[in-house]
Formats: sequence, structure tokens, C-alpha cells
Amino acid sequence: TFLLNGETLLKIAIARCLYEKTALPRWRVRMDEESRCDFVLAVLLDLQNQKADSYYLFPKADFLKVQITLTEANMSTLSQYKHASLDAMFGAGHKTTR
Repeated sequence: TFLLNGETLLKIAIARCLYEKTALPRWRVRMDEESRCDFVLAVLLDLQNQKADSYYLFPKADFLKVQITLTEANMSTLSQYKHASLDAMFGAGHKTTR
């Protein structure tokens, strides 16, 4: 867990691709109840679990469940939280003036 700007707690969760009974890929992101974080940054690994494939920034207040399971069937309903890269998520590369 990281403290950002002295006030926002961010937890990073790595979600491996799992193949279970359905043989379809799925990713599980734990939203620990005891964790007092404000956001969970979920890094979903690719189908071979070799590299980061996508990033989701979940506000913990939006999710009451202990875990989120992402599948091809529900990824579109969670697209508002999805980011193609960390640069896209945090606006890296944007020049700021002081």
C-alpha cells in the first residue's frame, strides 16, 4: 500500500490469469476488507502470465465485495475503470508548469 500526496492510500494487486472449470480465462482481484486503502490498482497479466496486459483503477468505495472476478463476459461492464497503460492512467508525459 502506498500513500499518495499524503492523503490517498493506493493498494497494488497483481492478478494472474486463471483457467478453472470453465476453461475460460479469468482474473481475481482481492479487495481486502481490512485494508484501509482508497483505491486498488489491479494489474492484469496476459494469458500466459508473462507481462502486464491491462490496468484497472478501482475506487474501493464502489466495490463492497471482497474480490472482483474479471472475465470476458463482465469486462465491458468494468471498462470505465480500465486503462491501457500506466501512462494513460496517471497522465505521464504531460508537461506541467510551476
